[in-house]
Amino acid sequence: ENAREFFNREEKDKMSIGYENSPAFRGYMPIGVENTSGDIDFRQQIEYAAEYHDHRTRDDKRSLVYHRLRASNPWPDEIIPSFKPAIMAYVETIFEVAGVLRNAMCTALNVEPKTLGRHFGPVYQSKNSEP
Repeated sequence: ENAREFFNREEKDKMSIGYENSPAFRGYMPIGVENTSGDIDFRQQIEYAAEYHDHRTRDDKRSLVYHRLRASNPWPDEIIPSFKPAIMAYVETIFEVAGVLRNAMCTALNVEPKTLGRHFGPVYQSKNSEP
């Protein structure tokens, strides 16, 4: 419902969280911006990843290039206040399912769940495409 409302908005509203404003490659991408294997994807989308609130900017010379990926997501709070809570609820549910699957794999491998659990952090990538 939130995604449909977002994608039905005017382009200027969607561009308020535009991908080109994010050094972490997150946000809204209009039709024709994204590509797969060199072929243009004819869809609009929003790309999100794990939220990092304590990060260095791309201008920080002490930061490694890939540290710019540790950033916050651009949210359309001004136009759809319920968007972020809905996406974050979805992410939490997916993390719960992933934890159950990880623990089941550990049980099948006869290893303690914490053995694999310590290798996982807040890492996810989510693409919400036009419905």
